[in-house]
Amino acid sequence: MIEMANKRRITKVSRVFPCIYTYTATWEKAAGTRKTMPPAPREYQAMTKTRSSFLSLCVLLLTAAAFIPRSLAQTLVATQVLTSPAGPWFTVDGTTFYSGMSAFWPVGSQHTLGINSGTGFAYNLDATIQWQFQQWQWKGGASAAPTIQVITDPSIDQYNATFAAQYLFTVQIVCNPGPCQGSPGTYTVNGNAPPVASSWQTPGSVLTLQAFPSFGWIFAGWQAANGPLVPSVWDSVTLNAPKIGRASCRERV
Repeated sequence: MIEMANKRRITKVSRVFPCIYTYTATWEKAAGTRKTMPPAPREYQAMTKTRSSFLSLCVLLLTAAAFIPRSLAQTLVATQVLTSPAGPWFTVDGTTFYSGMSAFWPVGSQHTLGINSGTGFAYNLDATIQWQFQQWQWKGGASAAPTIQVITDPSIDQYNATFAAQYLFTVQIVCNPGPCQGSPGTYTVNGNAPPVASSWQTPGSVLTLQAFPSFGWIFAGWQAANGPLVPSVWDSVTLNAPKIGRASCRERV
C-alpha cells in the first residue's frame, strides 16, 4: 500500500556566511522504502554558484586586507576642539565655530586654532555673560596665545580653550504704583554705593544688598530675578547666573 506523498523542506546553510537557501523535495513512502530525493531545482543550483563566487571574492578581499600596512590604517585622528565653559566662539583654519568642533585630521597635518575675541572679552547674545580667554590646553601642553599652530598627533585627540566668565548683576529701583516719582532711595552692594546700576561679578559671588529709603518713602523689600519678595532692607544674592535685584518702594501716605 502506497501512503500519500508528503513534502519536507530541505535547508542549506553556508558555514562561512549566513546565507540560507531552501527548496522543497517530495518523498514517497511505499512498503517501508522511499525513493531517491529528486535533484535540487535550477534556482538552487544557480544560487549555489552565486554563493561560491561571492565566497571567493570575500576571501580575496580579506586576504588583501591582511597585507595592508598597519600604518596606513592609522593616518586619521578623531580630534575635538572645545571651550570651557561652553559659549565663546573660536576658529579652526579660518572657519568660525559657535560650539564644539569634531573632525578627522590626517596625522602630521597642520591646523590653526584661534579665539575671535583675542585677549579681550566675548559676550553671549544678550550681553549678560562675558568671557575672557585664558589659555589653550591639550594633553601634555598649554599656551596662553589666542592663536596657535598645532600638528596632528595620534596621542592628542582634544584641544580645549579655557575662559574666565563673569555674570552681569543689575540693581533696579521700582515703585508700586509705578513709575517712580522723584528719588525713592539709595542702596549699597557689599557695603559700597556702586557708581552704576550694573556690574560684572565672578560666578558664585555672594552679594549683600541694603536699601535706604528717602524721606516720604517706604521700602517694601528686595526681589532677586523672579523670586519672592523679601520684606527687609537687607538681602543676599548668590550669582549662579546673570541676575537683577529689584528694590521695591512705595510712597508713604
